[in-house]
Amino acid sequence: MEELMNSLPGPMQLNHTLFIIAALFLVLLVILNQWLFKPLVSVLDERQRLIEEGAEAQRSSSKTVEESLARYQERVIEARRTAQSKRNAILKESEMVRGEVVASAKEQALALVQAAATEIEAKVTETREALTAESRQLANRIVDAVLSRAGN
Repeated sequence: MEELMNSLPGPMQLNHTLFIIAALFLVLLVILNQWLFKPLVSVLDERQRLIEEGAEAQRSSSKTVEESLARYQERVIEARRTAQSKRNAILKESEMVRGEVVASAKEQALALVQAAATEIEAKVTETREALTAESRQLANRIVDAVLSRAGN
C-alpha cells in the first residue's frame, strides 16, 4: 500500500499535512458550527415559529371575523323580522283606526243628513202651512174682490 501511495503524484500523496488539514477542517467545522450554523439555524427556527404563530393568529382572526359576521347577519335578519312584525302590527292598528274613523264619519254624516232631512221636512211643512195660509188669504181677497164687483 505504501508503494501505491508513493506512486501517486505529489499533491495526492498521503503525508502528515493531510492530517493537519483534516484537523484544521474539523476545528473550522466546530467553530463554524458554534458561531455561524447554530445561530443561523436558531434564527431560522425562530422565524419559522413566528411565521407559524402569525398563520395561526390569522386563522384565529379569520374565524373570529367569520363568527362575528355570522352573528351580525343573524342580528340583521332578526332586526328585519322584528321591524316587519312591528310594521304589520302598525298597519293592522292603522286599519282598525281607519275603520273606526270611517265608521264614525259615516255615523256623523248620517246624523247630519238625518238632521238636514228633519230640518228640510220641518221647513217644507212650515212652508206648506204658510203657502196654505197665504193661498187662503189670496182666495179670500179674490172672493172679496169678485163679490164687491158683483155688488156694484
